Amino acid sequence: PPPHPPSPQCLVDEVDFNGALKTDKFEEICGTLLDGLKGPIDRCLAEAGLTPAQLDSVELIGGGTRVACVKRRLASILGLDASLVNNGLHTTMNADEAVARGCALQSAILSPRFKVLPYEIVERQIHGVTVSWEGEAEADDAEEEDEKGAGEAAGADAAASSVVMFERGSNFPLVRRVTVRKSGPFTIKASYGDASAAGSRLDASTPPEIATFTITAPDAATPNKIRVNVKQDVSGIVTLSSAQSMEEVKEEEGKEPEAKEGEEGKEGEEKPAPKKKYKKTNLTFTVAAPMTLSKVDMDATIELEKKMAATDREAAETAACRNDLETYLYAMRDKIIGDLKEFATEEEASTFSASLEKMEDWMYSDEGFDSTKSVYEGKLDEVRKFGNPIERRQKECSARQAAISTLKGTIETYKSIVGSADAKYEHITDDERNTCRELVKGAESWLYEQIEKQSDLAQNVDPLLTVFMLQEKQKELGTKISPIMHKPKPAPPAPSEEAKGVEVEEGKEAEAKEGEETPMDTEPPAPPADDAAEAAPMDVE
Repeated sequence: PPPHPPSPQCLVDEVDFNGALKTDKFEEICGTLLDGLKGPIDRCLAEAGLTPAQLDSVELIGGGTRVACVKRRLASILGLDASLVNNGLHTTMNADEAVARGCALQSAILSPRFKVLPYEIVERQIHGVTVSWEGEAEADDAEEEDEKGAGEAAGADAAASSVVMFERGSNFPLVRRVTVRKSGPFTIKASYGDASAAGSRLDASTPPEIATFTITAPDAATPNKIRVNVKQDVSGIVTLSSAQSMEEVKEEEGKEPEAKEGEEGKEGEEKPAPKKKYKKTNLTFTVAAPMTLSKVDMDATIELEKKMAATDREAAETAACRNDLETYLYAMRDKIIGDLKEFATEEEASTFSASLEKMEDWMYSDEGFDSTKSVYEGKLDEVRKFGNPIERRQKECSARQAAISTLKGTIETYKSIVGSADAKYEHITDDERNTCRELVKGAESWLYEQIEKQSDLAQNVDPLLTVFMLQEKQKELGTKISPIMHKPKPAPPAPSEEAKGVEVEEGKEAEAKEGEETPMDTEPPAPPADDAAEAAPMDVE
């Protein structure tokens, strides 16, 4: 046979799986599956009380329904015109979009934060739910209520030990009750099963048990009347809502019950029997479901989950360490002949390149491909001991000039402050200024001396003047000079008592002179005669 053509979608050993299947053979293989479509569709229509002629349209959702032979068989079962497009079926809905829109609508309906127009969604019970127990039940009429109340379960008679609590086709949420006579703890089991319901067939792989309810009833010589409320919530989950002990309260002897207004009996008519009164006591109960884990199993599962999480975290960290090693090898392999070349001697470059090559060979070997986190970290440290000195020289060279400029600027700033005649520095003494001048001069001399020494060194030699040294020198200047030049001015001296007395006497004399010059009770002088004549009004005829 000819060799398999190369394909990216190979399964194993670069071999692609190719094959040819004709339509007739495919439909023959699927024949039993196609024959199984008719039964469920007929049962569904019969249970809904419809015929195929009453259907306005049939919408297909899902990839499997788009197969041509499936469409033809569905059209045949539903009596559609096979000559139409898609054999008379509709494929206008997107399955994922339909589910997403339905979920969003149902969430908005259930949420109290959204106001949705009236839109009723009726869910039906697929399989009937039967409740069973040991003993007898009270005989009551069947009754249904929603979650606001509880109704007696249908089919509970005096000798019953099981009852169909929720029939196939019933809608939920719903609460129903059954009354039993028990003394001491007892159990009630809920399971799928309603043999009387047509089409109620449980899959063989599905366990029929739903839950077991253990109710703690009081011990008594006479069995207690226990009312059990079983609930099917809005999600269709069956659980126990409550369990109550019903203790009859007897009327006192010789005391007749009071008749309600408008219920006075006529002569000759029998009075209705008084209704029994009960004292209700809530009972404790436990729920055990087949899929519910015990505390021991739950703790063991939690511990197992923690171990799995730790394993996943270790795997992620190991992969990250391997990636760091691989990244470093590739980056340094290019840099040692590029940016880092002038910062390494020939011997260092040769040793570093050999170390990188050796480590790359190990990493892609069987041992290096699947190693541990600590091994990858150790291998990375092993090659970095050759590369770190070279990288350090390159970083120092690139950052040194900026650090030198910063220190020079600081020195010039302190020079101007020390020699400033500004009033805010007038309280600084000459000795303090001289101390600051000596510090600035010493730092400046040290800087130029170190710059000269560093300029005589090659770039592939460890530097004498480092960025850290420059930063420390700048910090030293600020620590010693700043407290001196920025100390606060001393407060002015307080005046003495004699000075205060002199000031008070001078103030009193000044007030007396002002009083003599302008006394408060002196009238102002009259204006001159000419001015008065000019100010007099004139009569004009």
